[in-house]
Amino acid sequence: MDKIVALVLTYNRMQLLRECLENLVAQTAKCDILVVDNASTDDTSKMVKEFIGNNRSRANIKYINTGANLGGAGGFAFGMRKAVEMGYDYVWLMDDDTIPQKQALEKLVDAKNALSGKFGFLSSLVEWTDGSMCLMNKPLVSDKWWDKGNAIRDGYLAISKGSFVSFFVSADTIKQVGLPIKEFFIWFDDSEYSRRIIESGKTGYLVSESKVVHKMNNNNCVDIVSENGERLERYKYAFRNRYYLCKDHGIKAHIKYYVFLFTTIAKIILKSKDKKLKRIMIALTSTVSGWFFSPKIEYIDKRYRKSVK
Repeated sequence: MDKIVALVLTYNRMQLLRECLENLVAQTAKCDILVVDNASTDDTSKMVKEFIGNNRSRANIKYINTGANLGGAGGFAFGMRKAVEMGYDYVWLMDDDTIPQKQALEKLVDAKNALSGKFGFLSSLVEWTDGSMCLMNKPLVSDKWWDKGNAIRDGYLAISKGSFVSFFVSADTIKQVGLPIKEFFIWFDDSEYSRRIIESGKTGYLVSESKVVHKMNNNNCVDIVSENGERLERYKYAFRNRYYLCKDHGIKAHIKYYVFLFTTIAKIILKSKDKKLKRIMIALTSTVSGWFFSPKIEYIDKRYRKSVK
């Protein structure tokens, strides 16, 4: 029987983490749980240990503190390495504000079996708290979705980008394509990882019957135009990482990025309420940073080790 672990990345969201864990232990398909704590400064550690002690389902729950805030990308890379080294066959990734519905894992496992394990990753359908689709986690439909006719009939849509808000991947795939790029820290780490899997020759699928709720404060796509002025610094990662994604992908990808960049600057000028110059400078300087951003992929299995172009 396949060994599956739900890898939950958390940072200072103790109450949401508790709800996530409660829903994981209530899954109709059982799995182990690995909580990776990005060095939370609240009582996350205490809560998880108490949860493990009071765990009536006797689910196998492990807790690891990274010792530093590695960001989403670094935290998932850290946890995926641990999960593979622990001998798990499949890793189910999610943030602490992901609330999986009872059959979420069961439906992913059904898809895994129906596809005979021939997939790169599986993604759940991500809803917001009111039942509408979560705008932050829209999958990108594959250009070749029609070629996967049998999968469509079974309810599995071929996609080229999934979200780390419920992302199911095999240890073999992780060994082959490597870990998420930890230097991304936040923003677009799941986009880059999805693309890397697709470019390795595998296919991603949206499993519509596997549902999770992304318990965000609101169902809006955050951007530098409307963001609170106190939270602008994190957008340095957004523009740098987004530019990185167009590297080595032709002139069309670069044109698309620069259209996005200058459209964003225009929106800042017209719509942002404050700190317009700071917002524009972050967008421009972070794009320049992306020109020189050249991280290396970390591999668990040395047979596949190589550098990112």
